[in-house]
Amino acid sequence: INKIRTLYKDENGILLIGTYGKGIQLFDTHTNTFIQNFHHTGSDPHSLSNNRVLSINKDRNTIFWIGTFGNGIDLYSKKTGLFQNISYDEKNSNGLNNNSIHCIYHDNAGATWVGTEGGGVNVYFPSTGRFRDIRKRDNSENSLKSNTVFAVLQDRDSLLWIGTDKGGLSTLDLQNDTYRQYPKLSTATNNSILSLCEDSDGIIWVGTYGNGLNSYDKKTGKVTSYKEFQSVDAATIINIFQDTHKNLWVATYGGGIYFYDKSTKQFKHYSKEKGLNCDKTYLTFEDSRHNIWIGTDGGGLNKSDAAKKTFVYYTHDEKNKNSISSNTVLSINEDATGNMWFGTQYGLNKMNPATGQFTSFFEKDGLPNDVIYCLMFDKKGNIWMSTNKGVSKFNPNTENENGDAFINFDANDGLQGLEFNQGAYFKNKKGELFLGGVNGLNVFNPNLSQFDKNIPPVHIISFKRSGKEVELDTLIYDKKYIELSWRDNFFSFDFAALDYQMPGKNKYKYKLEGVDADWSQPSTQRYASYTQLSGGTYIFKVLAANNNGEWGKNGATLIIHITPPFWKTNWFYAVCILLAIAGLWGFFRYRTRAIKRENKILEEKVEERTIELAQKNKDITSSIEYAKRIQLAILPPLELIYKHFRKSFILYKPKDIVSGDFYWFGSKEGKNIIAVVDCTGHGVPGAFMSMIGHNLLNQIVSEDGITTPNAILIALHHGIQSALRQGTNAVGTSDGMDVVICTVDAHNNELQYAGAFRPLLIINETNFRKIESDKFPIGGAQFGAEQQFTNHTIPLTKGDTIYLTSDGYADQFGGEKGRKFMVKRFYELLVSIQHQDMQEQALTLNQTFESWRGEIAQVDDILVIGIRF
Repeated sequence: INKIRTLYKDENGILLIGTYGKGIQLFDTHTNTFIQNFHHTGSDPHSLSNNRVLSINKDRNTIFWIGTFGNGIDLYSKKTGLFQNISYDEKNSNGLNNNSIHCIYHDNAGATWVGTEGGGVNVYFPSTGRFRDIRKRDNSENSLKSNTVFAVLQDRDSLLWIGTDKGGLSTLDLQNDTYRQYPKLSTATNNSILSLCEDSDGIIWVGTYGNGLNSYDKKTGKVTSYKEFQSVDAATIINIFQDTHKNLWVATYGGGIYFYDKSTKQFKHYSKEKGLNCDKTYLTFEDSRHNIWIGTDGGGLNKSDAAKKTFVYYTHDEKNKNSISSNTVLSINEDATGNMWFGTQYGLNKMNPATGQFTSFFEKDGLPNDVIYCLMFDKKGNIWMSTNKGVSKFNPNTENENGDAFINFDANDGLQGLEFNQGAYFKNKKGELFLGGVNGLNVFNPNLSQFDKNIPPVHIISFKRSGKEVELDTLIYDKKYIELSWRDNFFSFDFAALDYQMPGKNKYKYKLEGVDADWSQPSTQRYASYTQLSGGTYIFKVLAANNNGEWGKNGATLIIHITPPFWKTNWFYAVCILLAIAGLWGFFRYRTRAIKRENKILEEKVEERTIELAQKNKDITSSIEYAKRIQLAILPPLELIYKHFRKSFILYKPKDIVSGDFYWFGSKEGKNIIAVVDCTGHGVPGAFMSMIGHNLLNQIVSEDGITTPNAILIALHHGIQSALRQGTNAVGTSDGMDVVICTVDAHNNELQYAGAFRPLLIINETNFRKIESDKFPIGGAQFGAEQQFTNHTIPLTKGDTIYLTSDGYADQFGGEKGRKFMVKRFYELLVSIQHQDMQEQALTLNQTFESWRGEIAQVDDILVIGIRF
């Protein structure tokens, strides 16, 4: 072998010898024998393109890259045994720029670097081919007729249907790369197709611009047009959608929505006159709850409630930040958790169906543009959106800790252009996404390897002070630790990520531990500056993300130690502290002696006052204790109550020595009257009110002979106002009481009840009834119309248990979290103890109350009366 130019040894010990004129010789290093030769064969287009081989290398996909002299690069696959040539093409601005290839290198990120003779360095990034481009071919019949794509659909036979602006409807067989045109489905003057849909029967539905709705049966070739869409308002079909019941929803721009029942082949029309709030509709969508959502131009969202058969509207409200961000809705989708997503003319919106609240995202949050034409989910739950400024991938589940919930793609990534079109999107069963725009159609699979993570390393490349590079004993690139004087406590760093595909999109975040509490906001800025740092040790860290927004976990780290000035050193602090302690000790000794003298005098005075206060406190307590005996003495004897109500209990627990709650009992004309009264306040003020209330009830019932509960309350109300001169005197008292009062007629098995802010509870086994009270109190400086209390007459049945209570039990704080017992829990407790006799109930209520409050003080007087019939 003469003129050997390159050698490459693979993992199996096979040596590839590139020659200048003889192609490639394969040599087995284990047997020391030549085993095969690759050379150019003119009759075989898949052989080596040139026998002058200058370089050989292999990429991560086990494809051999062979650089030739004059014929560019040959790619060789062991699986197929075939060669594929890549060479200079003057029409391809992104191809090789020279056909003489001297060296090939594959880096860790998967990029291929190609050194040429006269053409410099060429680099190939595999990820730039992630978006396939379909567009009009010049001077070719086998092509789209227009690059402006308005609609796209892949049918069940994998045939791709593409609707264009002024280019009509085309189909593309992706396997054979063959196109077919359908002029009968787009006979309008402007020849524009706006929407496509394949129904469950395989019928293709075509919406046009100005020429109404057509359907096409692929089996028979029959084209059907529908007269319902001949009017001007209904002739422009923006969207066609089939719901789970196999019915079609047709959105028109100006004519509202048409619902097509396939079983009856009849259309039903929805417009502003029939429930919609806007006739300019863009699309319909069915959610997992079978609600139909309608996006409009200017009318926001219309939701058809499947159960109520009515429309609910969601529109933008400038005063409500949780409303939808725009009234023009261009796209709708639902995520796996049931949240609704809406692409609008101004931002992306997420709606929680349970609350009806919207969360909005805009350019400031990372979107490339606020106009959102489509929303499609990949298998990881990411949302892919087309906009007027490229394509964006959004991870709705991220906490956005890196600031990169949005990853944006533009023309440099292989997109047809920056501008896309409303309605021009489709997702097939493989997960491939189709996006149409003003310059063709992009096809890509977001789940494939071209979107894999290639995390670039990041390095600190410069250390500067006052804008000038600082000379160190070694390059800052290799440094792990630097030590600085306190005079040099201001500096800056430059750093860079080794990702060359789109370096302008690389992002960085950094922090200086000891100064920064958190990472800086991600940005393309490649430097960080710090000034006026105190002495101590700091750690500078920087992380980088590539153009895909993928962040590295291990970035560059540099430890910085700044030597402090002597007056900020530990020994200087120690001396100062010792001197301060000595001075404080001397002052302390002086002050201690002075204070002892003053304290002795003060103790004598305090002792005298303490004796006086103790005596006064004893006198006051004795008075209140005596008042308690008086209060208890006027309460009805329990024996009297239990005589008339044999199955009953009274749970009475004053908060203080005396109580603002009291119970009252009276018997008149064969009727037994019992009341629970909760006076304003508790303690001594409440006790005063209870005395007044007790006396008035005695007078009203015993002397005046009034036994009807509502009449008793009215008389009690006037009696309190009169006794306290409420609303007339300068004191202006507003004290009053809440009352529940019952009159029991045992002969007729009948109970009458009236209440002022306190209800009556009736329980029979597990049947619970609550008789509501009137919502005004007894007493108080109340003016206006005469108060009237409602009298409730209730027949009694055997086993009925009634409960009269104040509000103290339910208002008690306690439990594990120190919360209120609450009325609901109190009612549930009463129902749960119905199997117990009345005295057992009283014991259970008391034990439950004490267990609930624990160490927390009782907050109010407690009074509960239970009577079983």
